This record gives sequence, structure tokens and C-alpha cells, in this order.
Amino acid sequence: LAHVAKAPVEQALQISYAAIAWTLVTGVIGVVVGVSAASTALVGTSADVLADMASSAVLVWRFRAELHGHPVGMKAEHIAERVAASALSLVAVGIAVAAVLRLTSGKAAEESSLTLAIAIASIVVLPLFAIAKYRLAATVPSAALKMDGHITLVGAGMAVITLVGLALTSAYGWA
Repeated sequence: LAHVAKAPVEQALQISYAAIAWTLVTGVIGVVVGVSAASTALVGTSADVLADMASSAVLVWRFRAELHGHPVGMKAEHIAERVAASALSLVAVGIAVAAVLRLTSGKAAEESSLTLAIAIASIVVLPLFAIAKYRLAATVPSAALKMDGHITLVGAGMAVITLVGLALTSAYGWA
């Protein structure tokens, strides 16, 4: 019976590990490709994904402590919430700064098949992560995991914006 009680926390830990793995790969590649292609949208999407990774890393600490019987209490949950909220705020500021710099430079973004692939993969995968995080957040319960799900959903939205921007740039030759 004790094993059954731990199942949601174990699942929350697994989804947090999976999110870290996904975000590490796509986030780093996306930032590198986005900077080299002067794609503010891709850099923003990738920065959001990396913020998601920071939030997930704190959640790993929180869920591992709980699984090992350490009293995590509300303190760990509040720390995880603050990290998630701070990460999302930093991404918003970073995107705004990058957009202003991009617009003032007059430099056109370069199209790339890797940019397209990252955006499409993010549109497919990130909502699945968000749904799992929302479901588990209600079961565990964890407001921090729910906020982490919000960050993941913002990443999916940024990927849609990136894809729309690529399509419009390609269709109309916007610079």
C-alpha cells in the first residue's frame, strides 16, 4: 500500500527527469541555431525551454527528497514555485530585449531546416509534457509542478509563434 501512495510522486519525478533531458537537448541546440540564424523567436522558444529545465531541476530535488522520506514540507514547494516563476519572468524579459535588439538592428532572420524541426518537435512534444505535469500536479499535489506545466505550455506557444514567423517570412519575403 505504501508503494501505491508513492506512485504519483515517482511519476512526477520521472516526468521532471524526462523534461530535463528534452529541454537540455532542444534548448541548447535551439539557442545556438537561433543566435546564428538571428531568429529571436527561436531563441525565445529555446530560452523558455531552458527555464523549464531549471524549474524541473528544482522539482527533481523536491520529489527525490519526498521519496526518500526527507521532510520537504512547504519550504521545498515554495522554493520550486519561486524558481519556476523567476524562470518564466526571466524568459519574458529576455525575449523582449532580444526583440528590441533584433528590430533595431534591421537584420533579417535566416531560415533553417533545423529551426523548423525544433519548432515542430516542440509543438508536438511540449503540450504532452504540460498535460502530464498538470495531471500529476493535481495528484501529488504540487502548485510548483502546475506552474512548471505553465512554463512548458508557454514554450509550446513560443514554438507556434516561431513556426508562424518562419511561414510568414518565407511566404512574403519579410526581412
